[in-house]
Amino acid sequence: MNHSAVAQCIRARQRDIASAWELAVASERPELGSAEETERTRYLPEFLQRLADSAEADQGRGSPAFLEVARQHALERLRAGSTLEELSLEYALLRKVLLEQLQSAEPAAPSLEGFVRLNEALDHATELAVRCYEEQRSSQGERFVRLLGHDLRNPLNAASIAADALNRSEALSDRGQKRLSTIARANARMGRLIENMLDFARSYFGGNLPLLLEEGDWGEVCEAVFEEVRAENPERQLVLTKSGNLSGAFDRERLRQAVCNMLGNALEHGKDPIELAVLEEAGEGRPVIVTRVTSRGQTVPPGSIKSLNPLAEPKVSSGSNARMGLYVTSLIAKAHGADCDVSSDGAETTFSVRWPRACTG
Repeated sequence: MNHSAVAQCIRARQRDIASAWELAVASERPELGSAEETERTRYLPEFLQRLADSAEADQGRGSPAFLEVARQHALERLRAGSTLEELSLEYALLRKVLLEQLQSAEPAAPSLEGFVRLNEALDHATELAVRCYEEQRSSQGERFVRLLGHDLRNPLNAASIAADALNRSEALSDRGQKRLSTIARANARMGRLIENMLDFARSYFGGNLPLLLEEGDWGEVCEAVFEEVRAENPERQLVLTKSGNLSGAFDRERLRQAVCNMLGNALEHGKDPIELAVLEEAGEGRPVIVTRVTSRGQTVPPGSIKSLNPLAEPKVSSGSNARMGLYVTSLIAKAHGADCDVSSDGAETTFSVRWPRACTG
C-alpha cells in the first residue's frame, strides 16, 4: 500500500477510527467518563483529514495544517482541564487504533515505509502538542502568580504602613511598643512566606525565577540580612563569619531571600548557636562563594536536598513552611548556577550553597 492508499484508508475508516479511539480511551481511563467526549473528539475529524493529506503528499513530519490542528487540540485539552498525562495517552491510543485499522486494511496493509511515514507525522504532532500544552500552562501559571501576588501583598502592605505610622507616634506606651514590634516581625515573616509561596508556585507551573544580576559584595548583603534576623530574634545566639574576596555578580534580592530562608530554617528547627559563614573557597577551576548556615541539634537524613519540595510530603506537616523556604533557596541557587548541599552528623546540621563568583543567570 503506497502513500495514497494510506491516505484513502484513513479517510474511508474515519468513523471507525474515531469510534475505536473513544472505546480505547474509555477502557484505559473510565474515570474520564463520557462528559468530555465532545471536547475530546472536536478536532479529531480535521486531525485525521490533515493526517491523510500529509500522508498523500508524502510529508513525513506532517503538513503545517496538520500540525496546527495538533496545536489547537492541545490548547483545547488544557482549557478543558485535561492533564498532560491524559493528552499523551490520547495520542498513544490514537496511534494504536490507526495502526490496527491500517493493518486490517484490504487488499493489503501499508508497506513498512508507509508505517514509518505515518509514525513520523504522529511523533511530530505529539511533540508539538506536548510543547504547546507546557508553554501555555507555564504562561497561565505566571499570570496566576502575578494576580496572587497582587492580592496577597496589598493587605500586607496596608498592615505594614499602619505599623510604621504607629511606630512614629509618641503616644505609645512601652507595652504598646512591644506589641507593635511583634506586629512588625509578623509582617516581615508573612512577607517572606508570600515571596516563597509565589516562587514555589512559579516553579510548579514550570516558570523560571527572574534574576537581576549586578556587581556587589556577598559579604555585605549577607551581613545586612544577618543583622535584620538577629534584631528580630534578640533572644537567640547568632554568629557571623566572613573571609576572602566576596565580590561578584548576583541578584541582591534573591541572595537576601536565600540567606533569610536558610537562617529561618535553622532558627525554627535548630538550637543555638546558629552560625552564618560567607567564605571564598577554591572551586573546580574557579573560586566560588559559599554561604553556609550551621545549627545544633537538628538532624536530617543524607540526600534530603533532593526531597525539599513540600508537595513531596504525603501530608502537610509543621515543617512544611521551612521546607518550602529551603526549596525556594535551592531554586534561587539553581537559577544562579549554584549547588546546594545539606549535611548532618547527629550533633549539627549545615545547609550550604556554593555560588559561582560570576553568575550568568
